[in-house]
Amino acid sequence: MLDTLFKTLGTREVDRFLAGFHDIADDHRSAYAGRLKHLTRGGFPPGVSVGPGVAVRYDADMLFQMLVVTQLWQHGVSPARAIALVTEAWPRLRGDVLRVWLSVEASNRDGKPAKSYVDPIYWRVPVEALRHMARPDRPYSLDSDDRIDTMTTEEAHADLDARGYGLRGSSFIKVDQLIQDALRQLGDTVLPHPGEVGPFMHGMIPLPKVEV
Repeated sequence: MLDTLFKTLGTREVDRFLAGFHDIADDHRSAYAGRLKHLTRGGFPPGVSVGPGVAVRYDADMLFQMLVVTQLWQHGVSPARAIALVTEAWPRLRGDVLRVWLSVEASNRDGKPAKSYVDPIYWRVPVEALRHMARPDRPYSLDSDDRIDTMTTEEAHADLDARGYGLRGSSFIKVDQLIQDALRQLGDTVLPHPGEVGPFMHGMIPLPKVEV
């Protein structure tokens, strides 16, 4: 049903997109594709179909979950923990992705620079690789602080000023730039025909519920 409503991407297209986005060298792309396959075999992103003879298809929601997980890899977060962080935070993060895309669409429609439409968004990510080994009495425990938070520029600056110890294990991702770069990469390499990015991204907008 989804294939008939919104465009989806196959495994090769997703592998090419993510490898290109993260500047993976040609001689490492096979190994990188293997890492991505390991994710899908483990059932991530949710809803992905796996099994013998099953052609894996990705909608926009799945693709951007993969994008965020692989971006966390770049920050040193382990694959298993990256999946846990994104799974917990996705209801918040997908709203940020949609907000940036809709702002870019508006700027394209009006013929104006995207920066005049897109508000800066930051994700604060706990990237401590050894936090599971930390003392239970420390200020920022695994249970209380292991989540991705969305912040405005002002909130990120205030957090940098106030958190002290906690920032030693935190990284900030400039989300508006990340998503704009991803949309540009989609349009340049995976969905090269004019107007294809919009229909693909519409798959992230929840369909209205129909009572029967």
